Amino acid sequence: MKKMNLMSACKKAHVELAEEFLAAGANVHETTRKGKTALMYAARGGHPKLVSLLLEHGADVHAQTLSGKTPLLYACSAGQEGAATLLLEHGASVQVHTAEGRTPLMEAARSGATGLVEALLNRGAEPEARDALGATALMLAARKGRWGTVQLLLKRGAQVQAQDVLGRTAFLHAASKGRRDVASLLLRHGAQLNEADKEGYTALLLAALRGKRRMVEFLLSCGANPDARNHAGAGLAELARLSGHPQWAEMLRQGKL
Repeated sequence: MKKMNLMSACKKAHVELAEEFLAAGANVHETTRKGKTALMYAARGGHPKLVSLLLEHGADVHAQTLSGKTPLLYACSAGQEGAATLLLEHGASVQVHTAEGRTPLMEAARSGATGLVEALLNRGAEPEARDALGATALMLAARKGRWGTVQLLLKRGAQVQAQDVLGRTAFLHAASKGRRDVASLLLRHGAQLNEADKEGYTALLLAALRGKRRMVEFLLSCGANPDARNHAGAGLAELARLSGHPQWAEMLRQGKL
């Protein structure tokens, strides 16, 4: 069994042990080989008392791992609003990003922590920031089906028609994952039903390719073009067959939905 230290105490959320290690002179700035600190473990675990304790002992709120993650990024990715709030109050930057371009706002949006998303926006987080693949906070929230977060981002001016490197909008991301409620919300805010990405995939085609039958039915009921084809010439029925649903594909081919 490994011997306990400050890092492992924080990882396991043992506040009293962490207090003992700190009182005995444990190095609050110690890092793992990848650059993780005790504060990062506490933030990810969402333990405000532990986060506060470490901050009181001088833990670096701006510390970054080799991949660029900060304590705030860890808290946001885990949707830990309490821990994130403490970090923000101690000066954590909302503009920092990982090597992949992920910001605290993106991570909070992806986790569906709507209250935290609002707090970050109020502190100046940029809603249109892009990660390495061109995704925005709105796209990441839409992919995960975070309806409340998507609604908030739209209210705060997030661009519905923003596209990632594949030419996909939040609406296309929502459709590809079968997020009907989010897709419906985005349509009400200006998403284009028959828009296509750089490969010619519409929301309907992406839903068929991913085997999202209910999404396909929903989009057809909204008036999506059933004759759309991607740039390779594949249509609705063929993509449904490729998704592993031959009977469904045949029904689509015969127009029985």
